[in-house]
Amino acid sequence: MMARPWQAPRPLTAILVTLVALTYQAGKKTFVSIQEVPTEESYVKDTLQFVIDEYNKESDDKYNFRILRILRIQKQ
Repeated sequence: MMARPWQAPRPLTAILVTLVALTYQAGKKTFVSIQEVPTEESYVKDTLQFVIDEYNKESDDKYNFRILRILRIQKQ
């Protein structure tokens, strides 16, 4: 039993679509991992204080910037 000429490309098309989809997904992956950090970590307070101090030093605003609430902290 021979396949008709118009039926032969179907499996090849399915394989091609699958390969394109897998290649697209592999391209979206990165080598950088980001993870959440608890606010109780020792370096978090120092880092935030540094950011505030540097921002206020460079700002021309007459009021000082301050952080009121932290929603979440992530590190690379």
